[in-house]
Amino acid sequence: MSASAPSLQRETGCLRTFSALRNPGFRAYCVALVFFFAGIQMQMLAQGWLVYALTGSSFMLGIVTSMWSVAIFLFSLFGGVIADRVEKRDLLVWTQVGITLTGAAVALLVVTGTVQVWHLVVASFAQGTILAFHFPARQSLIPELVGDERTMNANALTNAAFSIAGIVMPAIAGYLVTLIQVGGVLALVVLAFGLTIAGYQLLPRTGTTNDAPRPVVQELTGGLDYAWREKNILSLLILSLIPVLFVWPFQTLLPAFTVTVLGVGAGTLGLLMSAYGVGSFVGAIVVASSGDFRRKGLATLVLGIGSGASLGLFALSQGLPLALTALFLMGLFGIPYLAVNTTMLQVMVPPAVRARVISLTMMTLGLMPLGALPLSALADAAGVSVAFMTAALLLLGATGAIFLLRRSLLSL
Repeated sequence: MSASAPSLQRETGCLRTFSALRNPGFRAYCVALVFFFAGIQMQMLAQGWLVYALTGSSFMLGIVTSMWSVAIFLFSLFGGVIADRVEKRDLLVWTQVGITLTGAAVALLVVTGTVQVWHLVVASFAQGTILAFHFPARQSLIPELVGDERTMNANALTNAAFSIAGIVMPAIAGYLVTLIQVGGVLALVVLAFGLTIAGYQLLPRTGTTNDAPRPVVQELTGGLDYAWREKNILSLLILSLIPVLFVWPFQTLLPAFTVTVLGVGAGTLGLLMSAYGVGSFVGAIVVASSGDFRRKGLATLVLGIGSGASLGLFALSQGLPLALTALFLMGLFGIPYLAVNTTMLQVMVPPAVRARVISLTMMTLGLMPLGALPLSALADAAGVSVAFMTAALLLLGATGAIFLLRRSLLSL
């Protein structure tokens, strides 16, 4: 366990950057996540391509994607309750089995030529439901594997892995679609998900954190009551929602910005996304190298301001160099913001209710359409640049308001 490892503050260089990987349980966790991230990225591209090929409808593309978010929004709180009362390693294995079987069913429908769009809607909702139980267990497990001191390092490393997958896997999946068709790519997705199961089976058992479980509804309301009573925790949860509403929707509008503002095509769209991914990776490595520093609340404020300023800079860009720079900065500030915020929640919340509180952050993923839809409407009415600038100002205003109302966050 992490208790036998040297203090993180005494480590330097690569030893500090990759400190959490000294823990064999976390190494198994990372192996599983590499395969999981690869599978998810390939599935998103292949499924999106398939939906559009079947329907020719952007609306149906949005429907299939949104089913995933809707399910996470509806069931994440229940997922947190279950994760607090069972062995997290076992929950990860069995939920991953469900994800794999769902992917296998879709792949079989595609390969046999019997797939219809309603199959994809149902499969998206089913996977989202399973992930609502999967994500809280996965996130709340990290401190149990590596200890509080290395939790932020572990979060940063997992974010780095996700960033690399976001840069590399869509390009690979796009090439594979032309080489082995959508059915072949989805078969590879099932393989990646199966390898994820194998990785999770290597995880150590950490035991249960809620030794006196009550009825599910009481457990659920108990988690909500804790988050409401602990004002610093409530403030951190609100801060985790801000990028979901005001930053992440930029990806929805990026194709329109690429065409209407920059006047370029799909090749440049991929370059813009890569700039964001590279910035995210660099930001994650910087956090991983920083150790378990103090004043994480102040760091969150600075990173939030940096995210808003870089989004505003992107809104002002009229040429490719400035747009690439702004997106790099958005990733550079945005991923550390999430890593620091998540770490504070994981470390500050008692283990007995940790998964339930973490499930609230997972629940916010289902709220992303609340940010994307109004900004999309504003983009149609006033232009994409105006929509991005509005989002940047709202982000800065919301972040500033939280810290003004809860100044004790600055000392965390």
